[in-house]
Amino acid sequence: MGQKTSARRLDLGRTDGFRNALAAAVVVVLFAVTGLAERLELQLYDAAALISAPAPLAEIAIVGIDDASLGALGPTPWSRDLHARLIDTLSAAGAKTIVYTPSLSDSQSDPGLSQVRKIRAALNSAGDGSPLAAELNRVTAEAETTLDTDTRLASSIQKAGNVLLASSYAAVGKPTVLPAYVRRGTLPDPGAYATPAHSARHPLAVLGSAAVGIGHLYTVADEDGKVRQAPLLLRYDEVGVPSLALLA
Repeated sequence: MGQKTSARRLDLGRTDGFRNALAAAVVVVLFAVTGLAERLELQLYDAAALISAPAPLAEIAIVGIDDASLGALGPTPWSRDLHARLIDTLSAAGAKTIVYTPSLSDSQSDPGLSQVRKIRAALNSAGDGSPLAAELNRVTAEAETTLDTDTRLASSIQKAGNVLLASSYAAVGKPTVLPAYVRRGTLPDPGAYATPAHSARHPLAVLGSAAVGIGHLYTVADEDGKVRQAPLLLRYDEVGVPSLALLA
């Protein structure tokens, strides 16, 4: 009688164990199919990062373009003259490194600049030494300086001597050769150790050449759309392009 009871208990134990294993397998499959495990992992990561995040360094200041800024300075894109004044202010305040992230890939100088330059060239070629010609030269020179806002910004970047600018990279698109002013701040080819990029847009040559370095702002979004990571190096045109954070 005792042997029959033990056998029955053993059989029930095997059945319960099989059911538990089957239930666990079903849970694992559901987690994998629905992505619940990944979402739970990301939520746990966010909670851990929030708890363990150190206090911000007092030496770092982030200048944000908020509603108050837009109300006082107008909507973006701002004129290059405004960007120049901002860099002048930061430099005068003693900023050791200025990490400047706005896109500066397109020229913004006034369309009338080319006409002013044609007038100046005509005045110079005329060889007129009269007081009127001298005054016209002075006026057109002032107009050229006012209208050439790209050069105005480049002058501020050059004068500060510590400005880092950003290039934008994408995982798709047509690759182009890196300009020399971007390549001078790159690292040797990192191979598979870096995130690959396939297209890029860079600051204007006049601005990029004035900066002390150009890095990337490439980020990687997780499955929930949030950005939690940024590669320190991108592989592009057979070199390693450092991030702005790494350069800074």
